[in-house]
Amino acid sequence: MLFRSAAGALASDLIDGALRSPLVVAAAVLAGAALLGLAERLGRRERPLEGIAIFDGIFTGLAQALALIPGISRSGATISAALLLGFNRASAARFSFLLGIPAIAGGGVLELRRLAESGGISDGSAPLLLVGIATSFCAGLLAISLLLRLLSGGSTRLFVFYRLAFAALLIGTALSRGGA
Repeated sequence: MLFRSAAGALASDLIDGALRSPLVVAAAVLAGAALLGLAERLGRRERPLEGIAIFDGIFTGLAQALALIPGISRSGATISAALLLGFNRASAARFSFLLGIPAIAGGGVLELRRLAESGGISDGSAPLLLVGIATSFCAGLLAISLLLRLLSGGSTRLFVFYRLAFAALLIGTALSRGGA
């Protein structure tokens, strides 16, 4: 997470500017699909989460930093990295979600602080914000549960195909609107 935060701070102008074009995002979505497909094909899928080592955390953390690029999925990058390290699919997904806790929580705290400093939270909106946070948390837990169940018995190919279709939609939309 520390590397991702440092990388985000150093590259924020590039990330917020040039990397936001629809065709660059589509290329990143395609790259994510290729990485996940490669990891699915090459990963041994033998290691349980209990066999994690320091190098695994460093390598997967560096993969998480790729998600600073618009179009790269944080969970897709970290699951791909864990699969390449030989973890089984369910362990790779669990590890990905565990790595995401500090990144997502930290981002949420920063956004809440920014919102509070800008006067965007009033006494009347605070309860609604809390309901939104709780609902989001519950929906996230449900999605994680479903994903873990899906990956325990199946392949990541469904997500590769989804990313390919999404990239095609992005490219088609960008080209129909005149390019980048």
